[in-house]
Amino acid sequence: HRGVGAAGGPGRGVAGGAGGGREIPHPVYRAAGRGAAGAFVAAAPRQAADNETLVKQIFRRLQETAPDAAARMLLGPNPTGRKIAEVGVELLRLAGLPARTVHGLHLIPNRRDARFDHWVEFYAGAAWHPYKPRTGEFAVPEDTLPWWHGTEPFVTVQGGGELDADV
Repeated sequence: HRGVGAAGGPGRGVAGGAGGGREIPHPVYRAAGRGAAGAFVAAAPRQAADNETLVKQIFRRLQETAPDAAARMLLGPNPTGRKIAEVGVELLRLAGLPARTVHGLHLIPNRRDARFDHWVEFYAGAAWHPYKPRTGEFAVPEDTLPWWHGTEPFVTVQGGGELDADV
């Protein structure tokens, strides 16, 4: 039992705190992806003693220099940091731990051309906890502003082109 993650069944949970009671959806995979995701998650619970260990194990395996077939199937070729975060969140949900991606900015004075940073939050003990897959830390810098949650892009354009957005 991993705390809150078990509530609501495998891959589902109720997101409290800032999320306000929304249900976290179970990830949907096509046949090949479903097999890879199931095999990937099946290995983690045998080794993970708590939520933090589960999170670290899943992301460590996704980011191995020579990823196994399941990781390659789920990530595709040349995965970005954002793609790794999104796949990791799907795997955590499949393992029964509510999780979400977070996208934000580092607030640095006099800086132009800010880039979004991506990290993960998982829900346990009545709170959301951050995890930075790139660094393996369970914290984000204090000068970081969360901008949005989820897998949708920051902006989309329909019927136009060459969007230029400064943040």
